[in-house]
Amino acid sequence: MLRSAGIPVREPDGRIPLQGRHLILGVASFSTVDLQLLDELAQALDGSRADAQRVAVFDLQQCRDQHDVARYLPGAFGPVWNTPVLGIWDNGSLARRIDGVAGCRQMLQQEGLL
Repeated sequence: MLRSAGIPVREPDGRIPLQGRHLILGVASFSTVDLQLLDELAQALDGSRADAQRVAVFDLQQCRDQHDVARYLPGAFGPVWNTPVLGIWDNGSLARRIDGVAGCRQMLQQEGLL
């Protein structure tokens, strides 16, 4: 499902780039609003290789517990209460974590990705 969106898929324990700004978006594939946001992101990134390299996505349903979530979002402490969840890294360090569709949409817009 995520691969068909054309956005790089985040693998558990994947490397966070040490240079630049990198965003990881975790969506719940059962959530209509999460999937709508993912569709918006895919459309906005269509053909933009540079922006697509700044963002990756994963399906929260692949996570059994918070420990699994941390494998996708290293350093993003605390439980995920609302989906989607967005982590933002600057030069390899977690700068911010946002939960919920409104906050994630707003941040993606501020980043120029929507």
